[in-house]
Amino acid sequence: MQLVLIGSDQAGYSAVRAPFDLLVYSHEVWSSGIGININATAGEDFELDFGQDDWVFGGVMVDNFTITSDNITSLSVDTSASKWLSYDPSSRKLSGQAPASSGSAALPITITAFNQSLLLNSTISVLPSYFTEATIPQSLANPDSDYSFLLSSYISKNAAFQGHAIDVSVSSNCTFLNLTQGSGGSYKISGHVPMNTTTPYSDFTLTAYDHTTHAASHSTFRVVFRIPT
Repeated sequence: MQLVLIGSDQAGYSAVRAPFDLLVYSHEVWSSGIGININATAGEDFELDFGQDDWVFGGVMVDNFTITSDNITSLSVDTSASKWLSYDPSSRKLSGQAPASSGSAALPITITAFNQSLLLNSTISVLPSYFTEATIPQSLANPDSDYSFLLSSYISKNAAFQGHAIDVSVSSNCTFLNLTQGSGGSYKISGHVPMNTTTPYSDFTLTAYDHTTHAASHSTFRVVFRIPT
């Protein structure tokens, strides 16, 4: 609705005209003022899908409810302060390979929902890895014997992880060696190597997901089996 405000110092005459629009929204979109912190792991590939990761908009409200990605009609991300990042508005994915060193930069995000646009103050931070080595030195295992490899020496003691809830998982095609967690948060890969194993080695990919920072760290590890001749 367009209105015109008219000002005059004499009845029946108009001196100043100020047109303006009056917009009536079905919902109020507002920010609680909480800054958005997006985190990546140093030296690793990074991808954030704004369509799936609704936690990013935890401080944006529609009326009295937290906004969801379905409410957002358009989303733009200014990556000019972080040249290693790129943003695809069609898929709403932010991606890139994080630099090897830690640091942070501004990452302004503009969302449009219910015909209202909101600029969010956000930052992208590059955090250290939870693992001290991207590739852990390989280990040897004998057939028909128990095997155990402690990962404690390869888990970071950085104070930045103190108090964080971190889950460590492993993916591998090996069926007889598994990741287990001991007391004090220690991890090991262990199991019984069968006598009839025919594969020369198995590769393991370790993933540590930090629920506090929403950042993931990765490391690879190979176990080489001594095949009987």
